[in-house]
Amino acid sequence: MSRTFSSAYTLCALLFVLVLSVVFLIRLNDGRNREIAAAEANFASVVRDLQHHSPPLDSGAIQRILAVSTTGRGTLRAVAVFSFEGGLEYLWTMNRNYLADDLTALPVPLSPEFRYHQLTEIALSQRVPAAGGRTVIVEAVYRVIPSSIWYRLFHDTLLAILVFAALTVIVTVGVLLAGAGSHRTSAAHEMLRPASDEIVLTPAPPRASAPSGSPDGRGGRAEDRRDDPTGMFNPDSGVTYEAHLPRRLALELERAASNDQDLAFVHARFPGLSRGTDGYRSCSRAMVEQFLFEDLIFEQGQDSFAVVLPNTDLNRAIKQVEHFYSEIKSTPLPGRPFFGITARSGRLVEADRLIREAQHALQKAHSEQQTILAFRADPQKYRDYVAQQSE
Repeated sequence: MSRTFSSAYTLCALLFVLVLSVVFLIRLNDGRNREIAAAEANFASVVRDLQHHSPPLDSGAIQRILAVSTTGRGTLRAVAVFSFEGGLEYLWTMNRNYLADDLTALPVPLSPEFRYHQLTEIALSQRVPAAGGRTVIVEAVYRVIPSSIWYRLFHDTLLAILVFAALTVIVTVGVLLAGAGSHRTSAAHEMLRPASDEIVLTPAPPRASAPSGSPDGRGGRAEDRRDDPTGMFNPDSGVTYEAHLPRRLALELERAASNDQDLAFVHARFPGLSRGTDGYRSCSRAMVEQFLFEDLIFEQGQDSFAVVLPNTDLNRAIKQVEHFYSEIKSTPLPGRPFFGITARSGRLVEADRLIREAQHALQKAHSEQQTILAFRADPQKYRDYVAQQSE
C-alpha cells in the first residue's frame, strides 16, 4: 500500500472519529432535552393534581395522588412533600442512595436533600397550597438519560463503525488490486542511464537472441561454440572462451548474493574488429590491463568482449568503463567502441537476464550513437515482477 493511500486513510479515519463523536454528543444532548421536557410535563401534572385537590391537601390525599406516579416504571426516581411548619409529609425514593442524609437521625427533618447525578438526572420543585392555610413544597428527581437512550446511541455508533470498517476493507482491496495491476504493467519496464546526465527509459529486453549481424556483435557466436574449447583461456586472445561465460557469471552472482555484494556486467563492442586479428588481440590485452582478471573477461561474438566485475556497483562500473575508454580511444581503431553496462543492484537475478540487459544497453548505445549506456534496474519493481511470475 502506498504512503499516499496510508496518509489519506489516516486522515479519513480521524475525520470519521471526529464526526462520529460530534454526532454522538448532539444526539445525546437532544435525547436529554426531550427527557427533561417530558419530566417537566409529568411534574407539572403532579403539581396540578395537588393544587386542584378538594378539600385542601392532607397527608392521606398527598399519598393517594402520588401513588400512580411512584408505582409506575417511569423516569421518576424520588419525590418528597414537606412544609416548614409541619416538616416532612411524604417521601418516596427508588433506593436510599438518593438520600444525602439519614432522615431518622434528624429530630425535625424539615427539608430532605436529594443526591443525584447532575448529567443524567434533574431535580424539580414547586410550592403548593395545602390544608389549614399551609404551603407545602413538592420536590422530585427525574432520570433524563435512561438506558434506552444509551442503547440507541451505542447501537447506531457500532453500526456506523461496522459500515466504515466494511468500506475500508473494500477500498483497501481495490487499492491492492490496482497496485498489483500497475506493478504487473510496469515490472517489464526498466531504466537505462547513459554515462552522461541523460536518463533513458526503455522496456526490458526480449528473451529471443539477436539475429546474425545485429549490433551486439554476436553474429559469429554459433560458429565459436562449435569449437567446443577444452581449456579456460583462448591462447590467441589471452581471455576466457565465450562458452564459459554463463556458468562463470552464475557462480559469481551466487557468491555476490551470499555475501550481500553487488556485481556489474559489461558488454563491450569494437565495430570493425574480427576475432583472431591483431586489432582484436590488442583490445583484449587492453581489457586485461584495465580489468586485471583474464578469467573474468570473455570473448563475445566476433568483435566484442564481456567483463564480470565482482563487488562493483553500477556507478563504479560506469567510471571504470569511462576510464578504459579514455585510455583506448587514442589507439587506432576501425570504428567507435560501444559499451553496455548493467548490475545486480540487490536483485536475485539470473545470469541469462544480466547478459540480456547488458546486450540491450549495448544495442541502445549503438542505435543512439552513445558510447556508454547503463541499464539501471529498480530492485523493488523487479521483486514485484518476480513475485507476480511465481504466482
